[in-house]
Amino acid sequence: MVNHRVIKMKYLLIAVINLLAGLFLFNPLDTEAPALMLTISVIIILITFGIWGIVLWTKTTIRSHHDEAVDNEPLENWWKMVRAFDLILMIGLFSRFFIIQPFIVDGPSMEPNFYNKEAIMVDKITWQFRAPKRGEIAIFKAPPQPTDDYIKRIVGLPGETVLIEKGKIYIDGKELIESYLPSTGLSPDEYDQVTLNSNEYYVMGDNRLHSSDSRDWGTVPEKNLIGRASFVVYPLDKAGIINGSTK
Repeated sequence: MVNHRVIKMKYLLIAVINLLAGLFLFNPLDTEAPALMLTISVIIILITFGIWGIVLWTKTTIRSHHDEAVDNEPLENWWKMVRAFDLILMIGLFSRFFIIQPFIVDGPSMEPNFYNKEAIMVDKITWQFRAPKRGEIAIFKAPPQPTDDYIKRIVGLPGETVLIEKGKIYIDGKELIESYLPSTGLSPDEYDQVTLNSNEYYVMGDNRLHSSDSRDWGTVPEKNLIGRASFVVYPLDKAGIINGSTK
């Protein structure tokens, strides 16, 4: 009898956790967040499973207290579905926070390579094993607005001196050739020079005349880096692996 009560309480606990998790996700829901529809779907499923489980547990408990014949099959079937969904969700959340996450391009600063509303996947694990390379696309916490994530291209690496002069970029005195751009897109009268510390990166948007980047608000600390753009998901005609690193 004790074991049955423990099992029944386990079902109730799981149902309540699912319900609370759904409500918790719903409360701070950002309508501008990437994968909004997926998030809403997860919320609906969690809340539905939570309410459904509480109802089934209540019915089963009431019937058992009245010594009525109890059919545990609905509750057990519910448990099988919830267990499978929660396991998939936990694996997905682990991947989202530690391995890969979606990102939606906002604005024209990365044209002509990435356009507004394009969906890409961010690799969060590669830079845990090696340093970022020049030319790679970085997603990072924006120094001027730490609550926002920016997308820019890495131009200068730690310890280097970046010079922008007469429409060209120089790294430690050597002109930077950017094969991923049709031209530097820089104004001839634009000037900037900075020597990076051991934990700083100089980043720029590909659309140089319409990008807020290191020329405006300075370098990006290594701790702000989230990951590198690795794969275009949408639009489908552009889907594929993102390349761009250079020496």
